[in-house]
Amino acid sequence: MLKEKLNAVSDPLHILSPHHLGLPQTVSDSKAAAVCSSTPDTHRTVLLVEDDPVLRVVNHDLLENAGFDVDSAADGELGWQALRTKRYDLLVTDYDLPQLNGLQLVVRLRAQGLQLPVILASGSSELGAISDYPELRLAAILKKPIPFEVLIDTARTAVLVA
Repeated sequence: MLKEKLNAVSDPLHILSPHHLGLPQTVSDSKAAAVCSSTPDTHRTVLLVEDDPVLRVVNHDLLENAGFDVDSAADGELGWQALRTKRYDLLVTDYDLPQLNGLQLVVRLRAQGLQLPVILASGSSELGAISDYPELRLAAILKKPIPFEVLIDTARTAVLVA
């Protein structure tokens, strides 16, 4: 049923909320609205790299509603291409991506001298070992599923500290 809802979207840029997709929300509608509307971050650009189409759409919408300008990429190589063509204030990337995983993306980013903050997210329990690499200069490592307010608060903190 969820796949049918995603396929029914004729415009690939159309953004759906968790409610539109029939997904459970981790916070109430009123709390999600409060998280999205408080302290907008106008003119902050975020690149979201996520291969799961549902998470990509939901997190894109969430970050955008919080006041960020958001571009999305479906794999690490597309993310790298976007990073080479536009300046971003924040990278939010999944770890387990096709083409180029999130860790490889961050290594490539740092090798090119790009210093933007990075939030690395994954459902994998292997993320603990990544903290052993301080040269990656990750702003945060988040375990999925990420509650709405945690993603927004972490993104805001990362761009403010940078």
